[in-house]
Amino acid sequence: MFKNITVSTFDFITSGKEILSLELKNLKHLHQCINQNFQKAGEILLNCSGKIVTMGVGKSGHIAKKLAATFSSTGNPSFFIHPNEASHGDLGMLSSGDIIIAFSKSGESNEIIILISFIKHLNIPYICITENPLSTVAKSANAVICIHKTQEAFNLDAPTTSTTAALIIGDALAISLSRAKNFNVKDFSFFHPGGLLGKKLLMRVHDIMRAKNKIPIVNWTCSIFNAIIEIAKKNFGTVVVLNDHKKILGIFTSKILVNLSKSDLDFKHTSINTVMTSEFKIINPNILVSEALEEMKFSNVKFLLVAINNYLLGIIRMRDILHIGIS
Repeated sequence: MFKNITVSTFDFITSGKEILSLELKNLKHLHQCINQNFQKAGEILLNCSGKIVTMGVGKSGHIAKKLAATFSSTGNPSFFIHPNEASHGDLGMLSSGDIIIAFSKSGESNEIIILISFIKHLNIPYICITENPLSTVAKSANAVICIHKTQEAFNLDAPTTSTTAALIIGDALAISLSRAKNFNVKDFSFFHPGGLLGKKLLMRVHDIMRAKNKIPIVNWTCSIFNAIIEIAKKNFGTVVVLNDHKKILGIFTSKILVNLSKSDLDFKHTSINTVMTSEFKIINPNILVSEALEEMKFSNVKFLLVAINNYLLGIIRMRDILHIGIS
């Protein structure tokens, strides 16, 4: 059992910096791995008509899982399969057109070795990422990316620097493949609809606007008093005024109401069209929310009326856009 020591007797800062320096030093050689073997692996993946299947055991398995996610999110459908599970039926997940990337530090992982003959039988190419290009796993591979042996950050040889190196090479392969396919920011956002980038590039005004049935709407002949009642009913501080053809004529805001409260106007017998303003901005419902926000900032307004051919559909407010994280 490890020995308990008090926090004050150990310098975590110095230790952390030493480990970081050691890892950085050992990772400097990685550019040597980007060679013709890397080129060959990239070309194999570029011709993949199915899915990219990653596999590995132990820490290599964790790296393989992460890279499957990276490939998928950058436009290359991928999934991780555990070698043990593969030998007990999960080989059925593989299909013609797939390509396997096997991660094995030693290249002698028995769990992967026993799968090689079956992978060859299925005529599925595989790429090996390893420290040992002469290993059993590497010898049968269609392409081998050799990560030269690194010094682990822990003197017990626990995988540390080596797994980081494998991750970096895997990232380089995944991103290079996406570049080769001209995968762009819009494509990326399509696979990340829940993220901020996805919202900025995919979310339209109609997705978050306040629908017209939730907005105070009155005819141009309506009295100020009845317009105020509509504001109270809908709990919304802007009234949209329509003409007899149901088209937008103007707006009546809480700011106008505050100013009118200082006057002696008869609210019950004064028509809304005499005090409304015709200064308002309209936006199409299919415009991106990010563009709507830019329009508000440029025009120095807090909301936009959403309409087509001057027929009201709703209202989009700056506060609603900021609330979902777009700024």
